[in-house]
Amino acid sequence: MEFYVEDTGSGIPKNMYDIIFKRFRQADSTTKRAFGGFGLGLAISKAYIEMLNGKIWFNSTEGYGSTFYFTLPFSQVKKNKRQHLSELITGLDDTRMILIAEDDDSSYELLEQYLADRNYLVIRAKNGIEAVELCKTLQVDAVLMDIKMPQMNGNEAIRKIREFLPFVPIIVETGFTGPEDINEILKTGCDDYILKPIDKESLLSLLEKHLSED
Repeated sequence: MEFYVEDTGSGIPKNMYDIIFKRFRQADSTTKRAFGGFGLGLAISKAYIEMLNGKIWFNSTEGYGSTFYFTLPFSQVKKNKRQHLSELITGLDDTRMILIAEDDDSSYELLEQYLADRNYLVIRAKNGIEAVELCKTLQVDAVLMDIKMPQMNGNEAIRKIREFLPFVPIIVETGFTGPEDINEILKTGCDDYILKPIDKESLLSLLEKHLSED
């Protein structure tokens, strides 16, 4: 089945086409919107649609507006199988949302690929400020936090997040291996750490450990 949503807003500049589903901000970041904040809707919509084996795309003319399309697979079932719909909804409700705070594109893409096998809903922050704002806005189940990031480093971001989310698991990604470095990291209020380069199985095991304690 195909659906579409049409608007007559400002449209999307062509140079933003490749990142419109990835970046958490409005296309025109210099203009304050009445609804404010990061442009999270498209990224989250895309994640849910792809979880359901659908596709999403758009057409846009700058100055005139945009039309967003998405498809979802549909098959007719017998009446005695209607309970599958409620099972599907329950499955979505159980999906864990993982925030990856990582400014490096290659590192983020690798982590996103690692988590794909577990069907987590993955969102991204490219600096500490975004990480704090996303934790305030969304119901995040766990955070993977890089320490060295622009604008606000991981240590400071963790301290701020702990002011309003004292129990959400936060796992720090770090290349520092010295005992003093590790002690400083743990003092920030994180729950655990993982050393770079990150091993897939170690990461998944660490996430499952902390999420099971939720």
